[in-house]
Amino acid sequence: MNMILINPYLQTIDKMKWIADEWDYTEIYKLINCETFAWVELDPKGNGMYVDDNGLLGLKTDTNGDLEQQFFQIRDNRGYKHTIAGAALVLGTDKMTGETKETDLDVDYIKSQLDFVDKKDNNKLKGE
Repeated sequence: MNMILINPYLQTIDKMKWIADEWDYTEIYKLINCETFAWVELDPKGNGMYVDDNGLLGLKTDTNGDLEQQFFQIRDNRGYKHTIAGAALVLGTDKMTGETKETDLDVDYIKSQLDFVDKKDNNKLKGE
């Protein structure tokens, strides 16, 4: 199963392949380093991202008072910009069954729709 991992800490977007016989949703927790996840739909075909559902709750600051959490912004097919805290895993969903499937989006498309938020700009997202 093809998927794409977005890592705002390293500012990387990598294609990955699930090679086990069966998809195990618990791997999402490990891949995006979270305790609970949510789904952000990117298009009506079922492509979207699993994101850290508590990403915005863990807004810790360093000794300078700057946010440690890393963010990225991604546009969906309607042009709406989503601000995401932490890593994300791009996959697809079968709209009839709700089952996870591989994404038909590629890394180049994701790169064209995504902007990493520079750490120095994190406080702008905080509302300062």
